[in-house]
Amino acid sequence: MPVQTAFFTTANGRCEMPMYMVDVILPNGYEIKDVMVSGLNLSICDALVGMDIITRGDFHLTNDGNTVFKFAVPPEAKGSI
Repeated sequence: MPVQTAFFTTANGRCEMPMYMVDVILPNGYEIKDVMVSGLNLSICDALVGMDIITRGDFHLTNDGNTVFKFAVPPEAKGSI
């Protein structure tokens, strides 16, 4: 159930969307509790990960003809990526 609503400004204009409080569980089992998310209609992906999640770990992006990313949560020791 939505816990509140919020206004967003998108390329299509301003809209009001429902907000939900969720727990996010990453593929490695790391759980981030009580994350406020919006109910945006995303037709090309399942979810967008924001800086509130990305800043909890290490994000590494490479491209040598193929784009690959690595996201480690909790952060790895300095210099291990």
